[in-house]
Amino acid sequence: LLELLHQMEKPIPFLLLTQVPDDASVMECLSKGAYDYVHKARLARLPVLVQRAIEARRLRDERNEARERAQDFERRYQRLAELAPDPMFIISDDKIAFVNHPGVELIGADSAQQLIGKPALSLVHPDSRMAVRERLDTLSGHAEVLVFNEKLVRLDGKAIEVKVAATGLIYHDQPAVQ
Repeated sequence: LLELLHQMEKPIPFLLLTQVPDDASVMECLSKGAYDYVHKARLARLPVLVQRAIEARRLRDERNEARERAQDFERRYQRLAELAPDPMFIISDDKIAFVNHPGVELIGADSAQQLIGKPALSLVHPDSRMAVRERLDTLSGHAEVLVFNEKLVRLDGKAIEVKVAATGLIYHDQPAVQ
């Protein structure tokens, strides 16, 4: 029955009612997704287990809905960032995780893929790296906004002055800075 429920993609809390508690069978059912089991001699536990199973299902559904909303928000945010007329970079784990087309052009790259995964500080002028490192550490995952002037280095080696507005965020479930 559990396999049928899984095939039908029905997340129904399944409680096993057993007369002879065979540990191997019980463990197999639990490993296949049964919520819990109750022995027939202890039927008084059944209402409590049913209530727990219903609550666990409600909480799982709420988590799934929240995850779906967050993923939808992230997709919409990424689309907005891709279409933004100003250069946008997202730095996660000290590497460039996202760059939009104006950012690609600013740095003189041919494509975003040329920059994704590159150490973020490699695009910062050597004179500014320590200050930028401190700002990244301060902002990572925090919503504070900092605005400052910075000197970057294009891929062709030319130094450029830019005004930066940066804030922390969560990107793909990781602390990041935009």
